[in-house]
Amino acid sequence: MGGVAPADPLVFVPTGSVFAARAAGAKAQREGTFLSCITVPRFEYDGWRLVERDALEALCPAALAFYEPAPRRDAVIDRDAGAVMTFGDLIAFDPAREKTVVCFGDSNTYGFIPGGHGRYPRDVRWPGVLQKLLGPGYHVVEEGLSGRTTAFDWPDCPWKNGLRNVRPCFASHTPVDVAVIMLGSNDCNKYLGISPGQTTEALRLIVAAVRDVCAAAQDYPPEILIVGPAPIGEGYRGSMFAADLDDEAIAKSQALAGMQRQLAADLDCRFLDAGDFASASDEDSEHFSPEAHAALAEHVAEVIRQMFEQPDMEQRVRGR
Repeated sequence: MGGVAPADPLVFVPTGSVFAARAAGAKAQREGTFLSCITVPRFEYDGWRLVERDALEALCPAALAFYEPAPRRDAVIDRDAGAVMTFGDLIAFDPAREKTVVCFGDSNTYGFIPGGHGRYPRDVRWPGVLQKLLGPGYHVVEEGLSGRTTAFDWPDCPWKNGLRNVRPCFASHTPVDVAVIMLGSNDCNKYLGISPGQTTEALRLIVAAVRDVCAAAQDYPPEILIVGPAPIGEGYRGSMFAADLDDEAIAKSQALAGMQRQLAADLDCRFLDAGDFASASDEDSEHFSPEAHAALAEHVAEVIRQMFEQPDMEQRVRGR
């Protein structure tokens, strides 16, 4: 267990019969009971279980004779084919721990019903469908806000600026394992005068903010999935949003996905183009039908499963 940090609050204790034998007479016979309460998370590695040192000391002081200090989060504990695995990687991808997925977006993440008819029920909105698809091992958080831009202020509601509120949104849900970000459509509004390039650079700042705020609260970075928004439909002239759009806005929306794909590659994020499998409804040319919500959820779920499906932690290492 090299790379020890003496002040680290996490320690390893032997698991199973090894622990019982070493701790015999130390009032630790209820190993399964008290260790399950102090394991953070339920994580085992090479015959050792990770626990809180203070909790272990409070429940069974004698057991401290058998602990090993945990490595630093950035300690390299394995190497394979030139890739590096850190202790933080192992904790992040512990299959026994519930994963938190935060969906940060605009009205299509909120679940706005085309034509201004309210909000879809949770089991229709794509984050809600995503929760059902991923199952009980995941907690999906909806952070959708109608009118949210990437980093630009509306004159009457500057609080819809995504960059202004991305930090509190994510900080309130840490630890975050996956951030799904789908933004950019509102930037195309003709009154804002924002170019696709400006939107892309604003999204870069949002990704940096997510990583920054999570780094301050947890020991591993979240996976980030950027979803390029589906283009605004050509039938906008007959919709309730006709006054906010023009042909230039349509062209801007069509350029977003390509730019965001390149941004995702530059920032080591994953990417989906929502326009490949979902389109704006004919009713208002901006918002998704229930079928589009379901399709988006299915594709996002597939990407997220790929992030965590490897049973062997050595296969989750990332080249650095």
